[in-house]
Amino acid sequence: MDVHQLSKHVGNRVRQRRLQQGITQAVAADAARLSLQTWSRLERGAAQNHTLYTLANAAIALDVGVDYLFGGLDRADTADPVLRELAGILGSLDPDAQAALLRAFQAIARTGRKGRRQG
Repeated sequence: MDVHQLSKHVGNRVRQRRLQQGITQAVAADAARLSLQTWSRLERGAAQNHTLYTLANAAIALDVGVDYLFGGLDRADTADPVLRELAGILGSLDPDAQAALLRAFQAIARTGRKGRRQG
């Protein structure tokens, strides 16, 4: 994995966690004591030289450890190809579309789990 891919991976983890918490980029950036521009670049994987300060403050704002931001790297190269494709598609969407799809996937998962329990 090169630095660009690593930046994208961390950015996706940051975005996913922020969406899980239901907060805007502005709220997250403020909590992390970062500019909105820096936060946006972090989520997009646009900058490849974020400091430890930036990563640590982002993790604190998201209520996770810094290790969370790098989570899944050991599985990235061996992940299911369907999941890789889905992740690529989701990564190309704007944050509002990602949030909408996340809610839809969660609803589908809840329905699927309920069906398994009854059957």
